[in-house]
Amino acid sequence: MQKVTLKQMVEKVLRVHPETRNCDIKLTKKLWIKFFINSMIFLRGEWYVRLEALEKIPRESAIVRSRAMIQNKEKKYVPTDKDVAFIRGFEEVEWKKLLGYAVSDDVAQGQKEF
Repeated sequence: MQKVTLKQMVEKVLRVHPETRNCDIKLTKKLWIKFFINSMIFLRGEWYVRLEALEKIPRESAIVRSRAMIQNKEKKYVPTDKDVAFIRGFEEVEWKKLLGYAVSDDVAQGQKEF
């Protein structure tokens, strides 16, 4: 059986849960629950990480680096929120194109940031 990499885990969560594309905390929580459920405890309506598991689960910083590579370099599963896209350095026309919006060539020529 082939081992799943952290990048593959992040990509799957971004693909299946679009709301995680805008928030690294939501992304981290979804990833931990989906792939590291045995490291979690659900108590009184809240998820908690077991202390013993802290050395086994990926850190948020590693998850964020994988998300940044997928969104910023590979241009996949980009943020759906325009303010988040701006903060992460996307230009408006590029971002709209990546989301599938039709952008005229005239607008693309004068591409500017948000």
